Amino acid sequence: MPNFHAYANEFVFTLPQDMQDKILNLLTHWHNVAMDYWKRAYHAQNDDAREYCNNYYREYKDKIRTAEQILAAMNIYPVIGWSGHRDKFFFPTVEDCDMEEDWYFQCGE
Repeated sequence: MPNFHAYANEFVFTLPQDMQDKILNLLTHWHNVAMDYWKRAYHAQNDDAREYCNNYYREYKDKIRTAEQILAAMNIYPVIGWSGHRDKFFFPTVEDCDMEEDWYFQCGE
């Protein structure tokens, strides 16, 4: 995992904006589908339905992890779950890094 503060300071995206949007939209879509299957598994009435949903949940999470690893090899790090961006992927900026650090410091107080 990179030092996101240094990454946000130094990295200049060479990808066109429409390509960045496509990457982020696809990852966010896969995340939303995975979470939908997780919720379905949680509320499933029987073991077969639960296992069916868990399999699809794992499949979509594997897609996300694979895409993240491929992008990391190209020094591109989309993240999810940060302060201000809880349910969608995004490319962190210096301001995002500062907000995330502030949030962790507030949790520790």
